[in-house]
Formats: sequence, C-alpha cells, structure tokens
Amino acid sequence: MSKIHRLPDHVVSRIAAGEVVVGVFSVVKELIENSLDAGATKIIVELTNGGKSEIRVSDNGEGMSEDDARVCFEPHSTSKISSFEDIYSIGTFGFRGEALHSISRVSKMKISSKIADEALGTELEVVAGRVVYKRSVQMERGTSISVRDIFFNVPARRKFLKSTSIESRMATEIFERFALSHPNISFLLQRDQSVVHNFAPSSLLDRIISIYSDFSREHLKSVEGEFKRMHLSGYISLPGRWRRRRSLVLFVNNRYVTNQLLAKALYVAYSEFLHKGEHPLAVLNLAIPTEEIDVNIHPQKLEVKFSNEEKVFSFVRDSIKRALKTTFAGRLSLRSYRSDVSG
Repeated sequence: MSKIHRLPDHVVSRIAAGEVVVGVFSVVKELIENSLDAGATKIIVELTNGGKSEIRVSDNGEGMSEDDARVCFEPHSTSKISSFEDIYSIGTFGFRGEALHSISRVSKMKISSKIADEALGTELEVVAGRVVYKRSVQMERGTSISVRDIFFNVPARRKFLKSTSIESRMATEIFERFALSHPNISFLLQRDQSVVHNFAPSSLLDRIISIYSDFSREHLKSVEGEFKRMHLSGYISLPGRWRRRRSLVLFVNNRYVTNQLLAKALYVAYSEFLHKGEHPLAVLNLAIPTEEIDVNIHPQKLEVKFSNEEKVFSFVRDSIKRALKTTFAGRLSLRSYRSDVSG
C-alpha cells in the first residue's frame, strides 16, 4: 500500500489559509489592501474583542459588481494580474487572489459591495468557504467585509491567537502603517465601538505626529534622495531624540515591508550618533521600478527582494547621511547639539 496520498482539497485550503491568516492583524492588512486597490478615499476598521469576535473593514472604493462579488472569495480569483509575468510589474497591493479565499475558509465572512452603475448592492455570507446566502441590498458605492469568529473551524489554530489586548495592539499597529503610507486618505479605527484613531487627509508630517505623540515637528527631519530611478522620502528623528525600541516604518512603493537591508542602511547612517539602547524613529518610502523588486516571496507580502541590493543599500544610507549632515550645518560639534536637545 502506498504511503503517499493526495490531501483532500478542503484540508489543502485550510493549510494554505494558515500561511496568509496568522492573526487578526493579517486579516486587517489584507482587507485594507483591497480597499486601497479599489481606490478608496475613506477606510473604516472596526474591531470587536480585539478582532477575535469580529473584524469589519468598510470603504468608499469602486465596489464590486454582483458577478465579481460571487467569485471574489474563490481560490486564485483576482483582478490584478492575468499572467505570471504580471507579478514583476505589479502596481497593486494584492495580486495572488489568495487573501479573501483564505480568510473565508477559516471564518464566517459577510461581503457587501456595490458599484456605481448598479441600483442595488450584493451581500453574501460565506461560512468556512461555502456561500450561505446571497441577496440584493440598498447601500452606497463601496465595499464592507465582516470577518467573524476567525479560526472557528480550526480549534488548533484558534487557541494560538494572542490575548485580546495583544491582537488589538498588533491590528492597531498595522492600521497605523497604512495610515502613514497614505496620509491623503481618511482612516478611522474603532475598538469595541470606541474611536482610537480618526485621521482626516493630511501631510505625512502631521500624520506622523498624530501617531507618535512623543515627537513634535522640531524633532523630525525630512529626507529626500534621488538616484537614477530610485527616490527616498519621509522623515527621521533628529539625533538626541531616541526611542527605547525599534521604530522603523519602512515602505517600498508604499507597501509596508520588514526588510533587514533597509534597516541596516538606516542604522549605519546613524552609527556615529547612536548609543547602546537608542533607536531613531523613521518613516520612509523607497520608490523603485517594479521590475527591480520581487514582492512574491512571502505569503503575507511583507518582504521584498531587490535585484541590486548593494545599490539600494548605498542609496538609502547616503540619503539619510546627507539629511543628518545638514542638521549640523553651522554647529560646532555633535556634542554641542546633544547639549542643546537635552536641555
């Protein structure tokens, strides 16, 4: 008898869902990305019980037609690409067609959506990947997706969810990342019906100060760098204004990433200013041609690879160094600057 056998499709789907959906924050991330790809100018995130009971993301984007709403949660259904080669010129946040399918397999999901050209919207409830009902509803253009009881049908995974407070904090942090990458968009976050953040469109600097209340305009320095087809922009904290833990918010083409190469470039640029246990605040976006990066290396799309890492590292490091250097123009020394900021 053969020891090797094919897994049933429903088992494969649940395993794959676990790679995309690792907690409340990953659901929030995927749904906000869908809203941004839909051209939303207002995004509302609501969490109940830290998101473990319900996560709801609503937007005023272009919405989905009835036909699109019926298939959006099916595996590998996407409007973003049509061939493998499209991945290397992708300009949207989503592209694999995995997110809604993965979420729907391990939750009770309700989708309500309407496009401008249709009189009524479409509402579907999907439980563990199966459509429970579909009906027409009155609603404004846009999309609202409710995700209830995450991992209700995978008890082994649900027990590994963090506490309500930790899941809530992680979801809030990912919400703040998107608010920083798109300061021109309205973002509202509610936790158990209490407003946590209500951001109107603003400048990046104002959005940073709203989130990091321990910093003021005087504590931050703008960064602008350009080399060939790369552009670096954002803000970094001035030497002498540190945090106790890493506070690096890094974007590549407005996509939030965790990237050791970019983090190292920043710390090398700060090397002569930092003492042990000191960390700068940095909110930076690297704009780079899509053909020079690969975003298809992590199920949650949180990592990227660069085709020329040395070039990217040097560009980011040198851009930050130049910004820091202008801080000390006209000053006698770093020691005198430290003395100024400390009092």
